[in-house]
Amino acid sequence: MRANAGFDDGCLKIVGMFAPHGLRIEGEADVVRHDVLAAHLRAACAGRAEVHLDLADLAFMDFKALNVLGDQARAVSPGTTIVLDNLPRHLELVLDELGWHRFPGLTRGHDSRS
Repeated sequence: MRANAGFDDGCLKIVGMFAPHGLRIEGEADVVRHDVLAAHLRAACAGRAEVHLDLADLAFMDFKALNVLGDQARAVSPGTTIVLDNLPRHLELVLDELGWHRFPGLTRGHDSRS
């Protein structure tokens, strides 16, 4: 189930999800959109034990946007997990190379695209 889009500028769309709680992130997360991405991640993680990010339709994420994600994963309360669902293969390769599995609070989720 999805809520209305929290942000949509035609290039990046961030949609709040209720079940599971989290965000669906679509399009391109680039230099112009780092602040809005960070704000939505902080809001989604506030007071939650588990936050899902559905990345199935995320076409591009620059390194600074990856840092925004990593910073949020490190900033969450102990016991809080950010779950990356439907991680695109190109992002999976970059995150593996960067050692994403070592980020506290960040974990690989399910892939429903199969």
